Amino acid sequence: VDAQAKGITIRVDKEDHPLVAAQSALRLAERQAEEKKYKGAKLNLQQANIHLETYRTLIGKSESTETEKLKDEIEKLSEKLQKEGSAKEIRGFWHTVTSKFHSETNEAQKSSDADTEEN
Repeated sequence: VDAQAKGITIRVDKEDHPLVAAQSALRLAERQAEEKKYKGAKLNLQQANIHLETYRTLIGKSESTETEKLKDEIEKLSEKLQKEGSAKEIRGFWHTVTSKFHSETNEAQKSSDADTEEN
């Protein structure tokens, strides 16, 4: 899947798609925790875990242990969302999910090479 946003191409591999969904669910959970809407936050954390399980299934054993650990951490937090700092902890989960996206190496280098050749 490709998308254009302000001149930047964003490519999402099939393995990354569940991460996009998990990322969205975590963002909503964070906001709901900040607004003290704990029931909605818990439901979104559960959704994030479902998407992470889908991701874990797609990637196989390579990152399976790390993804399972993240799911466990999310599950534990979902039971104590009323504690102070829960929204910040959810933001940490969001960053962890974001770091799992597959990057395309040399993509920027290719663009730079093309610019150099034109000049």
